[in-house]
Amino acid sequence: MRAHVRWRSRGRDDFATYDVACDVEVTCTSPAGYTFDAPSLDVFGDVYPEDAAVVTVQASQSLAGTASVSRTFEDIDTDVEGVFELLSIPAGGQAGSAPCGATSATVNVQLRAAIGGTGRASVELNYLDGLIPWRRCQ
Repeated sequence: MRAHVRWRSRGRDDFATYDVACDVEVTCTSPAGYTFDAPSLDVFGDVYPEDAAVVTVQASQSLAGTASVSRTFEDIDTDVEGVFELLSIPAGGQAGSAPCGATSATVNVQLRAAIGGTGRASVELNYLDGLIPWRRCQ
């Protein structure tokens, strides 16, 4: 599974908390007699807080359950440029598995970022990546 998601938030004029969100649904189809776990989820992008800004990025995914992870960024060396792995959720686990016998299931992915503090920040989520672990029903 690979999804390219361009999502950018650059700075702000006020110093209230600023939230942005993106929801992605991926429908997976499986052959009869197979099932799959919720895929691993890796979120890649850039986060550049300036001055006293604090950025919290959260990702969650659900299939038969929900798994989520968050990370807070502050005091980052802004001379470093490039796309980095921001968050990672392992396959399966709390996000669950598709029921045996089902021929399709939808994985819901939610991405959130909150910019707080008293500075400016730039947040860009470039793409999602992951692997879907398949197995025969037992």
